[in-house]
Amino acid sequence: MGWFKRKTKSRKRRAKKKPASRHGARLFAAVKMLRHTWVVAMVVAAVWIVGRLDGYVTGRPEFRQRPTIILADAPDDLRDRIMEVVAPLAQVPWTDPQLCSRIGQALEQYAWVKEVRSVRRRADGSVTISCAYRSAAALVQIGGDYYLIDRDGVRLPGRFSYHPSFVVVQGTDALPPAPGDIWPGGDIKAGLKIVRLLQLEPFFDQLTGVLVGNYLGRQDKQKPHILLATAPAGG
Repeated sequence: MGWFKRKTKSRKRRAKKKPASRHGARLFAAVKMLRHTWVVAMVVAAVWIVGRLDGYVTGRPEFRQRPTIILADAPDDLRDRIMEVVAPLAQVPWTDPQLCSRIGQALEQYAWVKEVRSVRRRADGSVTISCAYRSAAALVQIGGDYYLIDRDGVRLPGRFSYHPSFVVVQGTDALPPAPGDIWPGGDIKAGLKIVRLLQLEPFFDQLTGVLVGNYLGRQDKQKPHILLATAPAGG
């Protein structure tokens, strides 16, 4: 009987510990909740402080200044034209996060630019632009107007008068495309090919025009399809 009495007392002692255990669980839950609330409060405070600092820094005059545009490799005869393209974007703060991408997109739409290699912004507020540029290879005559094209047949911006430094391709039956587009038709392509082939010849400076009016014999199959001119093509 004594053994059974001790067993009963032991059960009673264990039963008395249960309320203490429930109290500890509640205390642990409260501490956990307080800790979670503290973490959230710290994060909110950090976000608020960073926002205030960002507003303070970006509001300073040196962060609102206009960018200094640097053309790393533009030819001298194109520098003014390129600066005209980026001039509107040179009026925004140099810290604008979209500045470089907007400059790149504007230059990609300009026919004198063959490829935008990079647009890099530096901590001193300068923006350096590096591009591959097109160069004029010949003039195309349409009526009394002249248009520049590069070696790939891409029309370059503007209309021009005759200039003796360029070979003139005459007689095309295709209308001028938009600047930046390739001039349609095989006659311009054939005329440019002749210009490229003769560029290294010693007599190239005597060549003034490539006449493609009878390209593929479209006017008279018995006559030469392409003629070379040595008299001033614009005279």
